[in-house]
Amino acid sequence: MNVFNLRIKGRLIFLQLLTPAHAEFFLTYLLANQPFHAPYVPLRDESYFTLENAINQTTQWTEVEQDQRYSFGIFEQASERLVGKITLSQVFRGPFQNAFIGYDLDHSCQSQGYMTEALHLMMSFSFNRLLLHRLKANIMPHNRASQRVLEKAGFAKEGFGANYLKINGKWEDHLFYALTKERFDELYQNAPYPVIYEERAETITIKD
Repeated sequence: MNVFNLRIKGRLIFLQLLTPAHAEFFLTYLLANQPFHAPYVPLRDESYFTLENAINQTTQWTEVEQDQRYSFGIFEQASERLVGKITLSQVFRGPFQNAFIGYDLDHSCQSQGYMTEALHLMMSFSFNRLLLHRLKANIMPHNRASQRVLEKAGFAKEGFGANYLKINGKWEDHLFYALTKERFDELYQNAPYPVIYEERAETITIKD
């Protein structure tokens, strides 16, 4: 499977690994959402919002080849517009089989079900294609919207970290969430819609 040729499709959106071919669109996305995302991310100086950095951010051949990180763009199905990003990082193999998941979405696409669907597609890819056993996500306590997305997807709250990450210039507490393969199988055996994997001319449909 060449994951760079893969589209993971739902009803509203599809996921595709970001490459330098997406750099200009990614920069447009970053600039359009700079004020909206600022309270939820580390401080970013002007150099972050440049084409050079967008190219660096979308260059991930080595990380994917080494099974370390998978950063997918979230694209609207109808327009193919880049409207977000969802990333698997810190992939651990051996007896752990674990990865962290993080995501962000365009300010104009909030409360439309895009992120819920993107998370569902990423969970399918993580458990059914990468054969991971556990996904983890860390969320600030006041970010209730993101907590609702995780809880709706079946993630369970497992812990709390005081002053865990420096976000927007301030050390912020975080809640620790996780989802296992067993829980995913239990919740999604009767999923309301299929996840479609498209690779070049080949189309594979599975029911999660």
